[in-house]
Amino acid sequence: MNAAESNARPAPKSPLSIEYRTLMRWYPRQWRAANEEAMLGTLLDQAESEGRQEVTPAERSAIVRGGLAQRFGLPVRGQRLRLVPLTAGFLLSIFYAVFIIWAPQTSYPGSLGPFANPSVLTCAILVLALVAALLVRGRLASVLALAAALAEIVIGILASTHPSPGPGAWEGPSPSTVLLFTGIAILGGASLRRAWMMSAGAFVVLAAVATALVVSFVVAARGTYSPVALVMTVGVVGAICAAVAIFVRGRRRSETRMPTARLRKQG
Repeated sequence: MNAAESNARPAPKSPLSIEYRTLMRWYPRQWRAANEEAMLGTLLDQAESEGRQEVTPAERSAIVRGGLAQRFGLPVRGQRLRLVPLTAGFLLSIFYAVFIIWAPQTSYPGSLGPFANPSVLTCAILVLALVAALLVRGRLASVLALAAALAEIVIGILASTHPSPGPGAWEGPSPSTVLLFTGIAILGGASLRRAWMMSAGAFVVLAAVATALVVSFVVAARGTYSPVALVMTVGVVGAICAAVAIFVRGRRRSETRMPTARLRKQG
């Protein structure tokens, strides 16, 4: 056997190709019928270029993860960040629905069945958004998350028109709750594919919620919108501006790195 024959791509029935095919069983049958041969060719070409006759641990891990992603609909890397706010929204929804607004023995103005206020609708939509992100992928999770944000905004507006001193006062949601649900839902529906984008967005949401809490606490204590509340609000708004600055700076860094990455690929 000469050098050219020893470095040739492994035959279709070689141990290496058989091992690749065995690993590709992690993928669903329909996907394999359409893509297995092309993927096998790519893997064998890579092995040939590296002069090896065995599967590397990195390849094995990548094939298994890719197969699970195709089989169970796990999101691709660009969509994984969306799971962070959607998971937070799921946990918040369960907690809020079970421990905050669950009141089966009491009837409140604005209540919805056994729940003290209609925000249970937002909770349900956020739960569905997470399920869609895990099982379906694509736009459905985004649509559901943004629908949850819109629903909570409408519910918040309705609740604000029935304030506590009035005869038909609603039992929430409070402004801070509306901001928290809306912010989480928007983060879950937006296409934020970089960690710094998600960090800046989360910073804005938390700062907005903190603003609502500070104002409500001070107003409840003093009975009026005092200068203290104004100073605190200015501080929190400053935090929002800082978050925006993080977003802008991160975006500029990404834009400056893109040409460098392209040149490396071309080189």
